[in-house]
Amino acid sequence: MTDCSDMINQLRQCISFGRKTLLHCVSGLGISCLAAAILLLSLDEVMTPEHVISKLRQIRGQRAFQTVKQYNFVHEFRDLYKAHLENQRNSVEAAPRSLSR
Repeated sequence: MTDCSDMINQLRQCISFGRKTLLHCVSGLGISCLAAAILLLSLDEVMTPEHVISKLRQIRGQRAFQTVKQYNFVHEFRDLYKAHLENQRNSVEAAPRSLSR
């Protein structure tokens, strides 16, 4: 999940600076649609996984998500991402602090 989180942060940064961003994989369907879906879900808390999948299939075709694993990941993404961010926060809080003056 760390790589996924890093990718989301990089994409969000590009968008916030107004940079054009290209997502691509071999066929432009599976992994690139998965990346677009999780980016959209991270940007809009109201958008549902079904809505994201539906929109991407309208744009890229019915094969936009090529495996059940990709489809399921989109549905599980928010819970996984939330848990990942919580673990990161806990790791930072639990890190030893310097005792020097």
